[in-house]
Amino acid sequence: MACDLAFPGRRPAQQPGPASPLSLPVLTSGHTARAWLSRESDNLAQVAEHARDARQYRQAADLAHNAVLALDARGRFEEFHRIATLGVECARALHDQSLLARGLSDMAAAAWRLGRLRDGLTATEESLDLAVALDDRTGEAESTGMLGLLLATLGRYDEARAHLRRSIELKHELGAHRAEAQSLTDLSSLHEHCGRYREAAEAARRAVELNHRIGAWDMEALALTDLAVAHLRLDQDEQAGNCLDRVLELNAESGPAAEMSRVHALCAQVRHQLGENAAATRHVQRALELDGGSRAPLRQATVRNILGGVYLGQGRYTAAADLHTEAHEIATGVGYRIETARALAGLSAALRACGDIEAADAYRGRAAAEFDQLGISSGNRT
Repeated sequence: MACDLAFPGRRPAQQPGPASPLSLPVLTSGHTARAWLSRESDNLAQVAEHARDARQYRQAADLAHNAVLALDARGRFEEFHRIATLGVECARALHDQSLLARGLSDMAAAAWRLGRLRDGLTATEESLDLAVALDDRTGEAESTGMLGLLLATLGRYDEARAHLRRSIELKHELGAHRAEAQSLTDLSSLHEHCGRYREAAEAARRAVELNHRIGAWDMEALALTDLAVAHLRLDQDEQAGNCLDRVLELNAESGPAAEMSRVHALCAQVRHQLGENAAATRHVQRALELDGGSRAPLRQATVRNILGGVYLGQGRYTAAADLHTEAHEIATGVGYRIETARALAGLSAALRACGDIEAADAYRGRAAAEFDQLGISSGNRT
């Protein structure tokens, strides 16, 4: 199946569907499968909708599960959410609890992408309850990991850490290597938010190695991006740059805009810190171009905060303040706690550089309050 080639280690369908009368192309590798799925994602979604309309609910649910993988990979997050919702509706129509748990997991992932964190929590909690009731350990592992990711985004770090570690343990026992690597990447991000940078680097490094071993180049790129972030926090700029160069080799033409905008923003930060100002400016421009089409508020807030820091370092104080203001609006709108705090801190630094000391002090106080609520120590508030 194309999805098995394109997404090594993915969770398979519960049962095989009827043989298709359609002639499929010869797919010889993950890259050719991914390219075919990218071209055909709209058709897959339309076929799922037609199956739903014809009350062929099981086929529609399975088609939806495959279509959302392609839509997610293309950064088509609104369509991802719409087709995932279709899968849930079909599962409910069938009264199939196993299909429903899988569909809710897909829907929660789409909700996270779109910054609809409370909706994601609701879907994930229902999915987890169903998986446990069904003794579906694969579903339990997926939903536990998704719950950890959502809680981390909301700044509930202790709860998130416990869920992510449990998810990693389950996925390792099940041999679900792709999913295990995803949760390791999420754990790395959580550690970085909390200022535990060496632990962040270790979790990301494990994810990189695991993804490389199973040939999941797309997930390897994500893990390398988080490893680059950890290196930056540890003042290891050259190592961060090496990670990002490898990401561009793996994913420059095929990565979703939301992810690649973050990659280029981090490249800009690295190049600025290494004194390569022309290269930094090129990456800033590319990050902003990609960000405009990302439709992913969590990544948009992150990108603006990173680029705001680059602008501040370049002496573009007003532009830095503008980006941090936008980041704050986006992050508060979706409840992304760490980027809310970072936006306030960045805005304080930019205003101070502009000479507005009173406003800078006010924003610094607000940032400190946010970091205090998150339990992040004063030495790790970057």
